[in-house]
Amino acid sequence: MKDDFDRARPHILASLLDRIVVGLQRLPRVKLDRLPRMADFALWATACEREPGAFMRAYEVNRKELVEGVLDADAIASAIRKLMSTRTVWTGTASDLLVALEQVMGERAAKSKGWPTSAEALGRGLRRQATFLRKVGIEIERARPPHQGADPPHQDNPAAFAR
Repeated sequence: MKDDFDRARPHILASLLDRIVVGLQRLPRVKLDRLPRMADFALWATACEREPGAFMRAYEVNRKELVEGVLDADAIASAIRKLMSTRTVWTGTASDLLVALEQVMGERAAKSKGWPTSAEALGRGLRRQATFLRKVGIEIERARPPHQGADPPHQDNPAAFAR
């Protein structure tokens, strides 16, 4: 096995150096419709690719899989997705939402370790997952009370979801 690798090593290095040369030539002309996170890396990878668009297609597939994995692993996010799968809008307080999610997910989920036990805990969980939910088309709007400053911990602010 090591002998095979030792024989292939010069060819592997030559292929990598060839792609670097191509990348250096193309980089000044590379334009992407939208710059993702780590934009410099995306530009460099696009400049070096053999098939036009291959890197960004793979990048988007990986990003979508990551978002799905994060959402699937979170009890609150999974419940929100299930709730919103049959509607386009939901409006109510955090307490109302907790009840609605428990009805959608069932008693077993509501008694599981990762399930929120209060409206405040649900709010924290929603804040953590808001960015990922937005990526799958679920917007969370949280109404602010009319006064200035931070919400008191017992505040049960209205929330709205839209798909």
